[in-house]
Amino acid sequence: MYSNNPKNKILSASALVLTTALWLLFSPAQFGGSTSYVILSGNSMSPKFVSGDLVLVRDQQNYSIGDAVAYSHPDIGQVFHRIIAFNENGNFLVQGDHNSWVDAYAPSQEEIIGKLWIHIPKIGKTLLALRSPWAFAILVLVFSFLGMKILFPPSKSRHNRGEKMARSTSNIGEKIFLAAILTFLSLILGIFAFQRPVLIEVTTPLSYQQQAVYRYTADVPAGIYDSEQIQPGEPIFRQLNGSFFVSMDYLFILL
Repeated sequence: MYSNNPKNKILSASALVLTTALWLLFSPAQFGGSTSYVILSGNSMSPKFVSGDLVLVRDQQNYSIGDAVAYSHPDIGQVFHRIIAFNENGNFLVQGDHNSWVDAYAPSQEEIIGKLWIHIPKIGKTLLALRSPWAFAILVLVFSFLGMKILFPPSKSRHNRGEKMARSTSNIGEKIFLAAILTFLSLILGIFAFQRPVLIEVTTPLSYQQQAVYRYTADVPAGIYDSEQIQPGEPIFRQLNGSFFVSMDYLFILL
């Protein structure tokens, strides 16, 4: 049974237009869209962008110096840094705002995923938490419960069957509208949950120095040395003492 209520027609049309507009704006690149979703996992772009933030980037025909972009690194995966120059091959030189060095890898035009479009602080941590099996299962149950409540609300009236059917069809526009919004949100959440693995192992070369300082001491009779203990650098005569203590101070310096 279909209702000719103008209000229902307007709501249905609004739901269709809104859902289509949201899909065109936010559809992920994996589904043919132009938007990619990147959850930051480091502070190389701080203080404006920090770990746990979500950035939405969109594919562009051209990129300029100063653009904050996400690019695909062959070993690390998605990296979000800023373009600072071009090299002799026409590739982009990129650098984190917080870093004092330029990225060793210079991405090409094809490896640029997109330019910064929307920045949402901290929400990435929540999305990562929802990727745990228990959290995702609970979320699915909540969405399913809400969907059932919206599409099949409990009847509190004892009127005849014809009145119930009329009342049900009069709300079809609202149901379609809310169902469309829930479907869109569920799709976006599913994309967030499964587009990347939970953990990524990355091997990064680091420059470091190691320093070690050795010391030795030994007890000796009084009157032979300046003190009753041999100090580092002084000779040890085994006729005076056949044992001595050795210690080492170790320092690891990350450059």
